[in-house]
Amino acid sequence: QGDPDRLLHVSSTGPCSVVPPPGVPLSLRECLTHMSDLRATPSPAALRLLASLCPATAADQRSRLLQWADKDGYKVEVAASSRTLSDVLAEFPAVRLSAEQTLQLLPRIHPRFYSISSSAAKHPQRIAVTYRVLEYVPPHLTLPRYGVCSKYLSGLTEHDHLFGYVWKSNFKLPQDPATPVIMVAGGTGVAPFRAFVDERRIQRERHPTENWGPMTLYYGVRDN
Repeated sequence: QGDPDRLLHVSSTGPCSVVPPPGVPLSLRECLTHMSDLRATPSPAALRLLASLCPATAADQRSRLLQWADKDGYKVEVAASSRTLSDVLAEFPAVRLSAEQTLQLLPRIHPRFYSISSSAAKHPQRIAVTYRVLEYVPPHLTLPRYGVCSKYLSGLTEHDHLFGYVWKSNFKLPQDPATPVIMVAGGTGVAPFRAFVDERRIQRERHPTENWGPMTLYYGVRDN
């Protein structure tokens, strides 16, 4: 509703989960684009709030929303299908939300963490990440869902900018180069081990006379 580029005044003490940094004005468009998790599943409390916003002429929609907010209905209709706020609003067109109400119902987007898959010894000014775009079709829906971050990354082009930061990790190769290294790509995937292989390759090039232990990678793909 209204101009999506108008500046918002959001208080950190208010009900809104999207709070801009102090002194930084944000528009509704910026809040929805950079700070709100549009793929989040609305809570039962959010569904009850939506039901309360149904007009008297849409009693049937109000009743269905309350059924969805019930424990069993929520599990089947919302959680199992990974329905988003926009999915729910499309299903219940009688509900009308203001910009403030929309931001109140959308949680703040959380960072997605990726393992660095390159060696700082080889690329001191560059970081590589390895990812696969998550795509699936939830039950009861026809349109595919995509991973928030992996889909975003796949759409970037050269010279695009993104927000990110680097955490210092204790995940390192052994100090003794003769120590054998067994790498198991479980929950981390293969990404950090690509960095290990890069790192070990650089080390061997710089110190060819060292006694280098073997490196073994165990990697599998889940059967879909």
